[in-house]
Amino acid sequence: MITDLDAKRADGGNAVPKRGQALLTRNQTIKTWLPAQELLDLLLDMKPDSLALLDQSGVGVRVAYQQPTKVSFGTDNDGEAIANTFEDALVYHNIEFFRALEGIGLAKKFRDALNTTANLEELSSRLHADLAKGDKAELAMNLLESENLKELVLPDYIDDGLRWLIAQLKRKEDDVDGKMPIKPDPAAETDAAEAAEAGQ
Repeated sequence: MITDLDAKRADGGNAVPKRGQALLTRNQTIKTWLPAQELLDLLLDMKPDSLALLDQSGVGVRVAYQQPTKVSFGTDNDGEAIANTFEDALVYHNIEFFRALEGIGLAKKFRDALNTTANLEELSSRLHADLAKGDKAELAMNLLESENLKELVLPDYIDDGLRWLIAQLKRKEDDVDGKMPIKPDPAAETDAAEAAEAGQ
């Protein structure tokens, strides 16, 4: 499940995600199911094993949400960026792409924020404010129309979640009982026929 961190203050108001502020998540999946934690500071440092639930039957589920990533921006060299949504996570992983992205609405607001803020803290506040009032569908259309769309880098949390899913599908495929070869094995067919005749 790919979902959003969606930080809030104790009084329920939206918040820019930051450490040491006693912030919480408003995301019901994260709070009540997996990893069943509400405190933002703990969620930011959750290990991969804590984000997955594997049943003895082999069925598994994993949650993927924004966790800190290292970003160099303005006066911050390898600073910690904490995204709150898919859109700001995408910006942190593709700063130069968004600096050049043409368009109005959020595309313009992101471009302006990237070109006028001095550090990650300022950028985070600007992105948060812009996303609260912006049209995400319009931004998606700007991205789809971009000639450089193939240059976009997937945010780490989504990449990690998809890699986990691929590994689970591979494991499940390898564990399937009675897996047959793509091309029939003539020797195996002969052995099966002989065994059937011997049993009659």
